[in-house]
Amino acid sequence: MKFTALLKLFRLPNLPTAPGDALAGAAFVFCAACQSSSVRLSSLNDFSVMLAIIASAISALFLYMYGLADNDIVGVDEDISNNSPRPIPQGELSLGQAKLARAICLVLAIIAGVAGSLPWQWWLGALGIVACVWFYNRFKNKCKLVGLLAMGMCRSMSLLAGALAVYGALVKLGNPMAFPYGIFFLMLGWTGYIAAVTYLAYDEHNAKTGLGFHYNLLGLVSLIPIVGIIGFEGRFILVPILVCAFMFLRWILVLIPLRTEHTPADRRKAVGQTISALIYLQFGFALMPQMAVFYIPMLICFGASCLIKISRARTILGS
Repeated sequence: MKFTALLKLFRLPNLPTAPGDALAGAAFVFCAACQSSSVRLSSLNDFSVMLAIIASAISALFLYMYGLADNDIVGVDEDISNNSPRPIPQGELSLGQAKLARAICLVLAIIAGVAGSLPWQWWLGALGIVACVWFYNRFKNKCKLVGLLAMGMCRSMSLLAGALAVYGALVKLGNPMAFPYGIFFLMLGWTGYIAAVTYLAYDEHNAKTGLGFHYNLLGLVSLIPIVGIIGFEGRFILVPILVCAFMFLRWILVLIPLRTEHTPADRRKAVGQTISALIYLQFGFALMPQMAVFYIPMLICFGASCLIKISRARTILGS
């Protein structure tokens, strides 16, 4: 099993964004807990809460990789007919090897959940991720709208799982904390943004004509998370709100080259850029005050994303 083929199977440039979904959800609940009078300050620094944050992020990464492998396995016939550059139709990986990689990722996600003593609430969220992945990969072509929403839910359920991991850990420590339902506005924003990216990627194999103006409007969904954080006061909301606005601006800029005639490679590049941009939105939540516990894991994700981009740029310039 070639290592480079596995990196293609798991879409290496997008991998750093996977743990960030869970970290953003966890940060939202953590910030709400910091302002809650029903949560003891000592609980926020408890090892079990720190472990839940890290374990949920690691599990999110492996569940994301599981979903990518499952996507290529289920869609192998379509990829072959479209002469896709994916590793299975190109003969770089066999179907059996891809299935083995998929199984290993799922097992590693479960191991991370067990090792991190994640609460039962997280397991419900993880089950939701697997269900959304299974549904999307098998029914995306039967109804485009359903497929778009299912793909968006794959990422937003990861956000919810991270939130449930921290919430469950705090409740387990005896904190009668109410669940911060503002997280569902974040989920709506995540779902809408990924659905918009998926819509952009549809029929990318035949991409040619310029995109209409309505594609620009799809980027407005990146502003929805603002609704979920308006309950925080002053400085607590400033950074994530600015990042949401930046996400919308970036969406517009990425789509500029696609307004005229373009190639499938141009479309794939734009899709990759919009997915990797999620790291900025995720990082925005980690930069809120009292979120120091999230700085290191998010910096690791952000740094990995930057290094991958630099490496790819050098490869392109050197070729």
